Amino acid sequence: ADPPLVKYFPFSSVIDTGFWHLLAHKKLNAIRLDDSAIDIVGYYRTDLSLNLRPLLNVNYESFEKYSDATKECHPMYGQLLVTNTYEEFVNKDKKLLINGVAKEIWKDITDGTGAQHPSQSLAKFALLVYADLKKYKFHYWFAFPGLCFPDKTYLTNGSPKVLASVWSENNMNTLYAKYTTGLDDDNKTYFIVFVTDSEVSVHALQEYSSLKDRTDGKLYFAFADSCSSDEYPGWPLRNYLALIAVHFKLTECSVLAIRLRERSVKTSLLLDIEWRTPASAPTADTIECVGWEKNEKNKLLPRVVDLSALMDPIRLADTAVDLNLKLMRWRLVPSLDLDTICATKCLILGSGTLGCAVGRGLLAWGVRNITFVDNGQVSYSNPVRQSLFAFADCLDGGRPKAVAAADALKTIFPNVNSRGVQLSIPMPGHPISEQLIEKCREDVELLETLVDEHDVIFLLMDTRESRWLPTVLATVKNKLVINAALGFDTFLVQRHGVRRVDTAVADAESGQLLGGAAAPVSAPTPSSSKMTDHSGGGGGGPGRSRKVSGLELGCYYCSDVVAPGNCTPAYSELMCDIISLPNGDI
Repeated sequence: ADPPLVKYFPFSSVIDTGFWHLLAHKKLNAIRLDDSAIDIVGYYRTDLSLNLRPLLNVNYESFEKYSDATKECHPMYGQLLVTNTYEEFVNKDKKLLINGVAKEIWKDITDGTGAQHPSQSLAKFALLVYADLKKYKFHYWFAFPGLCFPDKTYLTNGSPKVLASVWSENNMNTLYAKYTTGLDDDNKTYFIVFVTDSEVSVHALQEYSSLKDRTDGKLYFAFADSCSSDEYPGWPLRNYLALIAVHFKLTECSVLAIRLRERSVKTSLLLDIEWRTPASAPTADTIECVGWEKNEKNKLLPRVVDLSALMDPIRLADTAVDLNLKLMRWRLVPSLDLDTICATKCLILGSGTLGCAVGRGLLAWGVRNITFVDNGQVSYSNPVRQSLFAFADCLDGGRPKAVAAADALKTIFPNVNSRGVQLSIPMPGHPISEQLIEKCREDVELLETLVDEHDVIFLLMDTRESRWLPTVLATVKNKLVINAALGFDTFLVQRHGVRRVDTAVADAESGQLLGGAAAPVSAPTPSSSKMTDHSGGGGGGPGRSRKVSGLELGCYYCSDVVAPGNCTPAYSELMCDIISLPNGDI
């Protein structure tokens, strides 16, 4: 009876998400409709844990044309074919495709290239892909061509033996040291190990002629094995035996399957293999091979990966923004309510320096609903100071500031729901002509609607009086107001008070930021606020301080003894000129 056949453990593919993302980019910007083969590189490791399947990894770096081998990681060179339609993918001649790669391997074996550059010649693969970029689905099929020559290989000395059961500890340590330091990159995958009673040495395949006649030791054809099983060698051995049979004209050999685990070669396998060479070797046109990868159901069919939730750049951006905030919550502020922040609707009155900065800041905090209000156009002096505008916004008289700011936010983060409203806010001290009365009423109604629709109002306008009407409306509507202003050397940031229902008093007193519409109630009594005595005594004498809750905060105008009026110098000068007209007309 014939001895048992050698069985080879095939590769399983593992493709990182980064590979698909880069492929999608290349398909749109470089590959386009070109269906010619693209050179890529994959990697397999020799340090897998026991009984893990041999894995070929393809990742973001696979489009690099060359990769250095390391002692644990070895490159496999392949061809990527991207079809333009799913029908092309299905109807592609799979036998012709895998045979084309097999012909290249066989040519390298027969002309001597395989012995000179084994790592680039013997282990190759093909990857057939259809990329559905509308749905971000990728259909793919790997082929790892294994030559059917010799057609049958036999184990002549029983089952494979683990190296630790045969070799001494000293020999294994010597082999590990010399393998990791004594070979160049091109010979780390396929090489020769020669063992004598006193020495273990490693050699490139080209040195076989000087070693084959030595009688003082044993020669092993070694290779970096992708498999971790104690019973089977990995797929790279298959084409290696074809090289040994054709180039070195042997019918038997000893094989050492190198596996590195825990900085040792002790889990490597020893195999004694023989085969029967046919009377005539096949040609490049007649060589046969196997190697199409089976899918998850163990059938010879392609695989499909759906990355629609990950590959869409807009969704990726959304995930990345949320991740930053979640890390902040996980590490610093466990009580941070990101869902509430995200759902908060913010109204930004004023789209200048402050409005642009606040809009960007709200994006960073995960706010998704932002409305800008302004009545001006972008001028040439704005872009250098106001971060949401560019030079193009100044052309042709300038775009409306509110609209330009809203569009800029969408450019920065497409998932934001931003809009711009061009609106003039009526101001105390600024007279209105009869022709503009109706327009003024419309503006007030629109402003009231906007205040109704939003949870938080930011007052970021240029003048003091422009903040008066929004402050009154926000107070009536019981909305949270944030007031900010810049001077030449001063600034102001102020939160206005907000009235809440009695059940929310405790939340307000604890300092929680309150927003959203709520039923207005009467102002809270002093008993609803916390009193803290720092004087050491009772009563209301000096030293007694009071912690004021958000319910009792006033507004920008509460302690102002001057009624809001026109504070624009240019306008005041104009009014003086008008008043001093000789005929007395105003």
